[in-house]
Amino acid sequence: LEEIGGGGCHSLEELMGQLTTSPRIVWLMVPSGEMVDKVIARIQPYLSKGDIIIDGGNSFYKDSVRRSEQLAQQGIY
Repeated sequence: LEEIGGGGCHSLEELMGQLTTSPRIVWLMVPSGEMVDKVIARIQPYLSKGDIIIDGGNSFYKDSVRRSEQLAQQGIY
C-alpha cells in the first residue's frame, strides 16, 4: 500500500501518532471480547475529549455499554 502512495505504520502507537486531525476517529476491526479491551487500553492514552472509537466487530452489547461508560469519563465517544 505504501508503494502506491498509501500511508503505513508498524504499530498502534505509530498509527495514533499519525492521527492529528481532531476529533480523531478510530474504527476497530478486531475480534470481539478481550481483544477489543486490549486495543482500547493501548490507544486510550493517545485520545482526547471529543475523539470517537467505533467498534466494527461483533461485540456483545453489554460490553459495548460498559466500554462506552468507561470512555465517557474521559470525554471519548
